[in-house]
Amino acid sequence: MLIGLDNIGSSTYDMKRAKKEMYLNQAIELCKNLCEIKDIDEFKKVGFKRYTMNAIMEASGLKNLDEVKFLQLFTIPHREIDLLQERFESFNINLDEVKPSFELHTTTKEQETKFKQVNNLCKELNNFEHKLPHNLQYMFNGAVKLNDKSEWEVNPHYILNKLN
Repeated sequence: MLIGLDNIGSSTYDMKRAKKEMYLNQAIELCKNLCEIKDIDEFKKVGFKRYTMNAIMEASGLKNLDEVKFLQLFTIPHREIDLLQERFESFNINLDEVKPSFELHTTTKEQETKFKQVNNLCKELNNFEHKLPHNLQYMFNGAVKLNDKSEWEVNPHYILNKLN
């Protein structure tokens, strides 16, 4: 049974994805001045510096150089490329996959029953003729929370975490 959305998880995912895309785009901008980037998937897979070095070696006909000799012969901003690679890899998000679902579902009958009870409580609290204090959520041990519209609603994390 769907009982809510993990908005914090969704926002965190969006932020991490945007940062990872930003680092990829910065690496592409930096490296495209050094070589032609024909395959972005390969660029991500083998690494920004390795892809750039391979492309330059192939274009120059020096395919069998090791990294040390290559860096002696060619001037590339390898520290900047390494830093972008490190930042890119610091986010464990696959850019090729669709955004996962952040829906929260009950997994047991007990959770469903508790959700329905707390949901009925929220309906009664919202129908009360006087405005209720915000600290009411603490009186119910976090089972209810006040949303952006100043309405009481079930805290799905309470249901899922307290009844495991």
